[in-house]
Amino acid sequence: MKIVSLILAAGVGSRTGLSIPKQYYEFEGQSILLRAIRPFLSHKLIDNVQVVIHPEHFELYNSAISETKLLPPVFGAKDRQGSSLIGLQAIRKLQPTHVLIHDAARPFVSPELIDRVISELSNSDACIPALPITETIKKVKDGIVLETLDRERLKSIQTPQGFDFKTILNAHLANRNLNFNDDASIAELSGINVTIVAGSHKNIKITNDSDVSDIQNRSTEKQSGEVRVGNGYDVHRFQTGDHLMLCGVKIPFNKGLSGHSDADVALHAITDAILGSAGAGDIGEYFPPEDPKWKNSPSEIFLIEANNIARKNRLKLVNIDLTIVCEEPKITPFKKVMLEYLSKVLEIDSNRINIKGKTSEGLGFVGRKEGIAAFAVVNAQKY
Repeated sequence: MKIVSLILAAGVGSRTGLSIPKQYYEFEGQSILLRAIRPFLSHKLIDNVQVVIHPEHFELYNSAISETKLLPPVFGAKDRQGSSLIGLQAIRKLQPTHVLIHDAARPFVSPELIDRVISELSNSDACIPALPITETIKKVKDGIVLETLDRERLKSIQTPQGFDFKTILNAHLANRNLNFNDDASIAELSGINVTIVAGSHKNIKITNDSDVSDIQNRSTEKQSGEVRVGNGYDVHRFQTGDHLMLCGVKIPFNKGLSGHSDADVALHAITDAILGSAGAGDIGEYFPPEDPKWKNSPSEIFLIEANNIARKNRLKLVNIDLTIVCEEPKITPFKKVMLEYLSKVLEIDSNRINIKGKTSEGLGFVGRKEGIAAFAVVNAQKY
């Protein structure tokens, strides 16, 4: 692969209320644009980085960017699609095999997210980062709710979006008179299969004044060092079935677990522990079992919401210690994939997560093979 990154920075960013375009706003001594560029510039698999800027922002760009490894900037168009096409045409002479297109307003993109997109491009002509929707989504017209949409089929989409270079360039050229919100939409219209990889909750887009306030707080507030501890416990009985869910992993078994949701006892314990660290109640307060909308829901929804609540309380997960108590199935064969799942969903290094499988030595309901219990401890640091 020869990969070029295209950073789209030609917008004016009027919704932020700043006196300058948002991509040139500085916090902690660096502009948003520079922060968006550097993960690509330092990535070992990316050969070049091309920035597309507004024609009237050349002086702002020169003041904000000191990197000498960048290609000279090119001037964009009045809309995002036009700027993207200009950028693609500018890098054509470099003969890239693939391109990553990224919004300059996303300054917290991680090397790991870039890795995931690049890896998927080995199997796909188009790949985009996506996050699950945790809120209930309704279609509204003139202030009246028309319908509730199935959020299981909906995703929140981010950048960088990765493409086979010739494929996306041709798609842009064929649809240059239309207007799209992102490059993946052009690919979709052109009949290109677009695949997804896991996005990142940290990869926020700076869009309005509240986003600016958030990064200002991030800049001015330092970690207090306060550590919060949360404990979680859950239990589910066995029922007829051919598999069960533990830590987001589907485990083949001759029984299932009984519950209103998918009955993932391990995720429920971790969810309660995270909420406990934030002093934010328990899982039943947010997802009551008597509410039919949570029937058969994946417990990942609960886990993500608990983590979002912790973040709103300015808490960062430090480590998780989980104990799953059951006579069967055996936990050890599934530990690795469980760790990978939790690491991805909670955006915490897997070496900060510990999973233990224990039996009850034949005692109690677990010993009688009537169900599974889980205990979780979470440490979270205030920042």
